[in-house]
Amino acid sequence: MSIWENIRGFQEFSMCDWPGKVAAVIFLGGCNFRCPTCHNWTLATNSGTLDRIPRHRIMDYLEASKQWLDGVVITGGEPTITPGLSILLKEVKALGLPANINTNGSHPEVIGDLLKDELVDMVSVDVKGPWDKYPELTRRSKLATARAEADLSLIFEFAKLYPGKFYFRTTAVPMLTDEDLAICRSYLPTGHELHIQEYREPDHLKDEETVNSEFGMVLVIDKKTNKDVLELPAFKATLALRDMGVSDPISAILNWGTPEFTIINNL
Repeated sequence: MSIWENIRGFQEFSMCDWPGKVAAVIFLGGCNFRCPTCHNWTLATNSGTLDRIPRHRIMDYLEASKQWLDGVVITGGEPTITPGLSILLKEVKALGLPANINTNGSHPEVIGDLLKDELVDMVSVDVKGPWDKYPELTRRSKLATARAEADLSLIFEFAKLYPGKFYFRTTAVPMLTDEDLAICRSYLPTGHELHIQEYREPDHLKDEETVNSEFGMVLVIDKKTNKDVLELPAFKATLALRDMGVSDPISAILNWGTPEFTIINNL
């Protein structure tokens, strides 16, 4: 499949996707993570339902607007899993426009090649959280812990080799504590800042079908009595938890409980 066949979104003007710059944004479909707090859920998990954006629409716009655009952001999903990414970047660079790649850092070899070939001017990396929380944060297997540490450690080495080309950020999702954020900061190479993004609940976590698909059955156990309080499909469980005084049930599920309850999902 051509890289152009996997472009499922295009934003002509953005002032927030590349801090301090006015950029156009190209969205590639597909992702190797299933972060429940993702704001591009359909793009990441079911991009085939979205319309393809034709090459001519993007390139014609970039050609006509390159005098006032500061650059182009390539995001997703996860851009580095799409074959032919360098082809897209070469076309962007041929227009004289700087390029910024948004990535979860899981394919450092792709990032290394793009840097070596001078196809990217900025790499924006999402550090999801401490290594040991990657399985819950990304809904990947327990192997995610070791894999995340290995992949991001290589990304951090690239940051040392290419000063000024990396921007690191962490979204303060409900299951992350202040201590977790401090741990994330400790991972970064000297001289690099971790930018903390405010969490906003994505729309898909308000949808019954999606919530049930993501979290399955939810079991709630009272910590005082060690007895089961309820066992329901996830969406109905969130409603029941609200009735029980839990103000943010999704956060409680992501955190595997509250001070009063243990919560187990995906049974």
